[in-house]
Amino acid sequence: MKVVKATKTRNVEKAGKPVQILVVEDNPEELRLIQRMLEKAKDTLFHINPADRLSTGVKLLAGGNMAVVLLDLSLPDSQGLDTLVRMRSQAPDVPIVVLSDLDDKSLATAVIDGGAQDYLIKGQLNGNLLIHSLHHAIQRKRLEQALRESEEKLKTYLESAPDGVYITDLNGAFLYGNSKSERITGYAREELLGGGFLELDLLPEKYLATAGELLAFSVLKRPTGPDELELRRKDGDLIWVEINTAPIEDDGKPVVLGFVRDITERKNTERALVLAAEEDSAIAELASKLVSPASSIEDISSLVLDTAERFTNSALGFVGYMDLETGHMVSPVMTRGIRKSCQLKDKTTHLDEFGGLWGWVFNNRQSLLTNTPADDPRSTGTPPGHISIRNFLSAPALIGEELAGLVALANSSRSYNKQDLAFIERLAALYAIALQRKRLEDTVSQLAYHDPLTGLPNRTLFNDRLTLALARANRYRQNMALMVLDIDRFKDINDTIGHEAGDSILIDLAGRLVSILRKTDTVTRMGGDEFMLLLPEVTETEHVANIARKLLEATRKPFMFHDREVRITTSIGIAIYPEDGEDVGMLIKHADLAMYQAKEMGRDNCLRYAPSMSPPISG
Repeated sequence: MKVVKATKTRNVEKAGKPVQILVVEDNPEELRLIQRMLEKAKDTLFHINPADRLSTGVKLLAGGNMAVVLLDLSLPDSQGLDTLVRMRSQAPDVPIVVLSDLDDKSLATAVIDGGAQDYLIKGQLNGNLLIHSLHHAIQRKRLEQALRESEEKLKTYLESAPDGVYITDLNGAFLYGNSKSERITGYAREELLGGGFLELDLLPEKYLATAGELLAFSVLKRPTGPDELELRRKDGDLIWVEINTAPIEDDGKPVVLGFVRDITERKNTERALVLAAEEDSAIAELASKLVSPASSIEDISSLVLDTAERFTNSALGFVGYMDLETGHMVSPVMTRGIRKSCQLKDKTTHLDEFGGLWGWVFNNRQSLLTNTPADDPRSTGTPPGHISIRNFLSAPALIGEELAGLVALANSSRSYNKQDLAFIERLAALYAIALQRKRLEDTVSQLAYHDPLTGLPNRTLFNDRLTLALARANRYRQNMALMVLDIDRFKDINDTIGHEAGDSILIDLAGRLVSILRKTDTVTRMGGDEFMLLLPEVTETEHVANIARKLLEATRKPFMFHDREVRITTSIGIAIYPEDGEDVGMLIKHADLAMYQAKEMGRDNCLRYAPSMSPPISG
């Protein structure tokens, strides 16, 4: 065992604490190479735990404390994908990075689909790439764990909700019920699950038609409620309840999210009941948005603002979230009156400072209600040209002690009260959960579908876009183009200047390629120094040639590395659908052939595929 250091740490572990790595590799030379790569780096300590057989690695893994596994698929006691399967079965929560001698795209895809975090080719391995891959694997696993913890927080919120929360299938059978549901119905959770309103005799006969309507509306993907009806508890007592439902999806299957409230003691207070029912309906709608990965932050912000204004009869409203990079408050939604009076032209507004009542909530992370802002010492008055504030209500959206967002209202048609404040605080709390979940989803998506070095879409995302573009081109009888771009003699740069310079050039080149293409185009780094570009909806084939020439010109401009100019050239192969291939495999193959032909003709050139081209000559 050996402790080595690694470069460019991303705070994977606290300084000085070694990151435990299980290296399952039966080739001593390969093991020593890995050790040397990590020894040349700095900042992070790695503790290498070597194993020359899968069985030995499994025993070491059973001891715990391993942060990541570096796994060779070819071992004396295991071969191929079975090695990955057996290792993952022993520790499904430990990230695995696969090492292979084979530059095999299909094998790499199978490895990633099998649960590995990355696929590294030994002949192309360098210290920076290895460090990047290890950090990426550990960070992604931790983010996945954080996402699971976020889901647990949502479950905790549902368990602590003041109302009963349940989920049924489209036949009315219970799939979930929180503790409040147990207290309302008198049935234990185990008794509820699998049963339904009819099987448990929860509904008197006169309400059976109402129950059928709730399920029918859910099939039509329409929320229902509030619906007031009597419910028969397990002990036979009848109570009045109010039910709201919303259609959602659970693992791709349509289900019904329901909220049930005991309103027996408040039945005669009609106005309070209606208001509470509408509030819960709004919370149910927001909760359904929360569990929908398709909802954007703007969608959720708009829902919060519309709901807050409607329930408080407010003329002015603002909902915003904190930008973690700039520290500014970003408001994707606000009422027209605020935008107009503050002369804000952009749809999304960035605010780097708040004053007065808004600033007090922003700085103190506390809710605020005042119906006499002119007499409130926290107010700084009304700036010239701005709308005068008659009353004010605001709640921060907090994640722990961190300010994630803000909900603020003003100028209601009546005085704000404690019930308004409580409702806005509930909306702000859900808004915070939605923001946190969205951040985690975006981060996991970035790690899962983008190259860790250049930030470009990775193979998985590129292949998805290529498949969709091909289907669209086929459907609408359009042309599309595929380019393969390879840096000429890139190995010379790595050998003479170093891999750090090579990585720097790859990052800068990625930026240049993106700047030339359209927003609808896609560029990916396929591995090493090879890039692939997708140009959908091509109207003129000459346009593709012009783009290729611009790409060649862009790569000829010098790259700077530590005040040193580095010049490169590239070779580009082009294949156009449908003339040069009618499926993904054929287009890629023909673009590759054209690229190799461009290299054989002297490099720094672009060629379109022609049937006369021969397969590439090695070397």
